[in-house]
Amino acid sequence: MESEALCFLCVEARISPATPTPWTDQLLRYEPGVGSLIAGVGAQRVGYCLLSPTEHIVSICALSSDQIRTFEGFVKLQLDTLTGRYGPLTYWEHGGVSDGQRTSACVDHAHLHILPGIVPLQIESRGLVRYRHIGEWLRDARRWRGLPYVAFGHSNDACLVGPDPRVPQYFRRQVARFTDQRDEWDYAASPNYGLVRQTIDEVLRLPS
Repeated sequence: MESEALCFLCVEARISPATPTPWTDQLLRYEPGVGSLIAGVGAQRVGYCLLSPTEHIVSICALSSDQIRTFEGFVKLQLDTLTGRYGPLTYWEHGGVSDGQRTSACVDHAHLHILPGIVPLQIESRGLVRYRHIGEWLRDARRWRGLPYVAFGHSNDACLVGPDPRVPQYFRRQVARFTDQRDEWDYAASPNYGLVRQTIDEVLRLPS
């Protein structure tokens, strides 16, 4: 499909030698048929990465049960590796839907944002579900499949999931306020390429 061929998170569509890949999309970790990790443009800190399933799908919870089980192991490995380098992490997802309605998701390929440090993100309390950790949430993915949602948590801590507020870059806005970078919430307007380059250099040196 054309949308997949143009998607910067669709690994299989761009790993052929004939397909030039921007340096920002360099694969830092890749498990065929499961997932990939790249540095995130618009980095608000060194170590900001995007972790995505290989399948072009609108949300992590839209993966099949079998895919979720495999993807969970990939997620845990990458979180453990990044925690070893950067310490506690904050992660989040804007889970989109496939019917074209407006959501907080800016791209239609599911991805988990990973940011070093603990950022006290917030979700509207109505409809909020608290899980003991990210694995427990992923094992309950069927509950959120087909729904617009937002999810966040911290490494080795609780994961919170709730209805989507339909605010683009919802969590990046909160990170920008917390880090006193209020004008840098939009990744397209503030790509912060220097931090992206440093993230690539550091993560590539980590044991896989």
